[in-house]
Amino acid sequence: MARSICSVHGCGRPVNARGLCGKHYGQAQRNGEFGTPCSVDGCTKPVVGRSLCSTHYAAARARGEFHKAQCSALGCGRPKHARGLCREHYAEALAAGAFGGVPCLADGCERRAEKLGYCSQHYVELKRAGKLGAKRCVVDGCTRYAVQNDKCPAHLHRSRKYGLSDEEMARLDAGVPCDICGAPATDVDHSHSTGLVRGYLCSPCNLTLGKMKDSPALLRRAADYLERVRTNASVRGPAVENESETPRA
Repeated sequence: MARSICSVHGCGRPVNARGLCGKHYGQAQRNGEFGTPCSVDGCTKPVVGRSLCSTHYAAARARGEFHKAQCSALGCGRPKHARGLCREHYAEALAAGAFGGVPCLADGCERRAEKLGYCSQHYVELKRAGKLGAKRCVVDGCTRYAVQNDKCPAHLHRSRKYGLSDEEMARLDAGVPCDICGAPATDVDHSHSTGLVRGYLCSPCNLTLGKMKDSPALLRRAADYLERVRTNASVRGPAVENESETPRA
């Protein structure tokens, strides 16, 4: 059976697609007559997603260009690694205890500590090698077992990351007041830009500063908001406390 002829007047080439030969089909595709063409140079296939045709879209997706969202930390454009953060900010948050734990003491390990300051994998390796002793932590008042430098995992982490002395850690354990609210402090607050220790905070105050991105401007706006809504509370009306107080139609 003879092939159809291109529908363009004067063209005698056989049809390739949509009633056009390969040459005129490519021209029509580049002119956007069949939809937006692929953004890759030389490709005339129609776009299916992210300015790419199906072939180039699949190739880009296989390279991992689309599945990694950006880090949620302010001003960071690195790919997300875990909990909405890149590797660097995730490691900082983990070290600060933001996720309810401290990182493994093994160098380069990002997993959470589970036993004696180590993740399960490194704990088993060190235990088999006989490198986990049974000495008590040297920090005054601490009854936990030491793993390195005669310190327990928690105090070893604080001495490494924040440079706290044994006396400073003992004083923190004894219950110094939070520098913001006065409740017993549990966390060491430090600057993420300089790494310097700023003070001792309770966990709620420390997490609040982190969620506010350590921004004095955001904290002032939050305070202004609370003052404003407190003033306007009588205008909006009281909040409904329980179902029995729900107004009936």
